[in-house]
Amino acid sequence: MNSITNKTVPKSSFQRIRFKTTIKEIRVTNKDALDLVQSSSVSDINKLYKGAHVKFKRWIPYTHHAIVTNIDKGDSKFTVVHFNNEQVHDSKYKSKITEEIMTFSKTDDVLLVHYNIDQLSIPHFKRLPNQASVAVAKYFSDKQNAWPYNILTHNCEHFVFSCTTGYAISFQNMILFVMVLSAFKQVSEEAVKKLVEFKISQKNKYVEYNAGDCHVTITLKTGETVTVPLKSQQNNI
Repeated sequence: MNSITNKTVPKSSFQRIRFKTTIKEIRVTNKDALDLVQSSSVSDINKLYKGAHVKFKRWIPYTHHAIVTNIDKGDSKFTVVHFNNEQVHDSKYKSKITEEIMTFSKTDDVLLVHYNIDQLSIPHFKRLPNQASVAVAKYFSDKQNAWPYNILTHNCEHFVFSCTTGYAISFQNMILFVMVLSAFKQVSEEAVKKLVEFKISQKNKYVEYNAGDCHVTITLKTGETVTVPLKSQQNNI
């Protein structure tokens, strides 16, 4: 098991950045492509829950994604699994999936992600149960080399969406694609949605879960499949 570090959520430089141009078109901290996922600021730790998809503001238009795996309301701390930079040499860092304890603060830029993906016509593309998301996240935190980091295909957002939907997708990578298409008046929102559906359906599906199962099946990049048991619901509150 990885050692869990204790870290205060870093202060964001987001609010210190100002542009003269209209920024609301690309501010993915508030809404993502076609409103398929939305996010809201968390001012109360009671709003968090195990399996929650959270984001941390970094810089425009980038946000960092993580899965909540535990909450200690008494100490105002919560645990996440996410990609984190670890020092491997004096001046070199490597991104690894780690489990990390963070101190909750009302002043920090923590965003809770809400899903609105039912509008898409993609078979089996849905939000997995929270305990399934936690099980997948914890599996990869124990098997760090099973998910090598790649900024284009396997970044922090790809990882979290694999935990929550089974698909390795990134709406941050898609946002420019959607913005360009939406700029053409003759391209309807429905047409853009169909193109987004196509792009998602082409992504690798890493996690399989069937309603009522007490496990998830994870397909690794090697093609190997592993079965991970789920914790009971009462232990996942």
